[in-house]
Amino acid sequence: MKMKTYILSAIILFLVFNIKNINAQTTYKISDYSGQTVNTCSGTFTDMGGTTGGYTGTQDDIITFTPGTVGASVELDFSQFDVAAGDNLELYDGPNTSANLLATFNTTLSPVGMLISASILNTSGALTLHWISSGDAPGWEAAISCGLPCQNYSVEILSSDPPFHLDTGFYYIDVCPGDSVHITATGVYNLNDSVYHQSDATTQFIWDMANYYYDTNQTVSTYYDTIKGYDVQVTALDSNGCLSNQVPKIRVRLSTEPDMSRYAISNPICQHDTTSLYGTAEAVQWTASSSLNQAGLTYLPDGSGVSYTSTLLFTVFDPTAIVQNPLDVISINATLEHSYLGDLNIKITCPSGQSVTLKSYTGGGGSHYLGEPIDNNSQQVPGIGYEYSWQPNGTTTMINALSTYTYSYTDAAGVSVNSHSFLPPSTQYPANATITGPQPLVTYLPEDPYSNFIGCPLNGAWTITVTDNLAIDNGFIFAWGIDFDPAVLPNTWDYLPGISTQAWNASTDIIVNNGNHVVVQPETSGIVDYTSVWLMSLDVFTILYYI
Repeated sequence: MKMKTYILSAIILFLVFNIKNINAQTTYKISDYSGQTVNTCSGTFTDMGGTTGGYTGTQDDIITFTPGTVGASVELDFSQFDVAAGDNLELYDGPNTSANLLATFNTTLSPVGMLISASILNTSGALTLHWISSGDAPGWEAAISCGLPCQNYSVEILSSDPPFHLDTGFYYIDVCPGDSVHITATGVYNLNDSVYHQSDATTQFIWDMANYYYDTNQTVSTYYDTIKGYDVQVTALDSNGCLSNQVPKIRVRLSTEPDMSRYAISNPICQHDTTSLYGTAEAVQWTASSSLNQAGLTYLPDGSGVSYTSTLLFTVFDPTAIVQNPLDVISINATLEHSYLGDLNIKITCPSGQSVTLKSYTGGGGSHYLGEPIDNNSQQVPGIGYEYSWQPNGTTTMINALSTYTYSYTDAAGVSVNSHSFLPPSTQYPANATITGPQPLVTYLPEDPYSNFIGCPLNGAWTITVTDNLAIDNGFIFAWGIDFDPAVLPNTWDYLPGISTQAWNASTDIIVNNGNHVVVQPETSGIVDYTSVWLMSLDVFTILYYI
């Protein structure tokens, strides 16, 4: 059996899930509840010292947590774990220590960064923990919650128009600029009806088409104008709110425009004379940017100590690659809007559980806006997001930038906002921004140094956690990403369309036709225009260019 580690299972979080209340009402010290079964879906699980102290002396304690909801499973989210050498916290997948041993946490293996849950085959939904110690140390703290069981499933591409073709694990869809693309996904439910029923009818498919278009239908339709390659992402949420554990890799490729020219050996010529015309065309390669993909839309509703996460899953680095220098991380960027900066705590956690706080709740921020939000928005309608960048050499922290900038704008609901305090974006103002007056730009310092990331694996789940500590106000994360030093980035992908045909438009003046070379003999005087035609091919489609 395997413990569920949700932060390692998601590529994009489009909606809200894995929500836990961090304002726990009860603290369960393992020493106080040793030998007991606790029925709860909330609270805080700690060592004998509680939330303010550590543990001492020899201990041998066992506690079992069972869910307070039928069909649910207990979840533990460790925020701290610091034990002495030789001390062990054993985790069992069931109501006692006869159940399967999921893990033993100690100085070698920390549970921080894992959302630990009873497995799907554990019908009790209970977790049992056995604590054996002989030393003194700060101990641990974990939030208790409950979740519904998840049946692993995957997402595949059922069909597309134009048709896809599979190559080295990627679905490639090739189109001409401006053409529409239609893609239909389907779920593969190998564990269906083990605990609950799954089907495409009850699964929500979540698309990020890489052109700022998002959709939540099984079939998505969009079009692409800009000539480049696009990494399309799709994931899914089933009827229990569980993410698909495998997703397809989809790339849409637009034909590049060739470099074309034509010339005549003799020009001008006399009527009835001949000359040779040559046309040349050279295909243009497209190469992907070295920046890594960004996770998509995450709604940040009203909260009171509630955390929302969005995860980037990297698998393209060398398996042994780690962050060795703070400058390996050039910047962390997030496009977001929120109507009350003071609500928020923003943190980035790397695959090993190490974290950097970008903006702390304790630092405040009051009613400063991020982006152009709709204040007190109960309709979950996005405002306009600004892109914020946290860099090691940033100008100031968000907290230190408070009370410096004001702006006026008209929100997406048509309401005018005048002279309100805000934090400017770091790169540029979006094209649809309605701000009036000056448009300052600010690059921000993280509140923790990026040296906290040293030793983090580059592969794995990098998670942004936004904790909304107060009610009423809300916001959206539209996208976020990490810019690594190009020296540590993997190879990017590219493609080169081929030129399948070279020809000239038909003309009665052409007396010799050899593809890109023709001989013409004009029958009339004046200016005669001959058009060369090039058929570009990119696997399953062709596109016509001419000069």
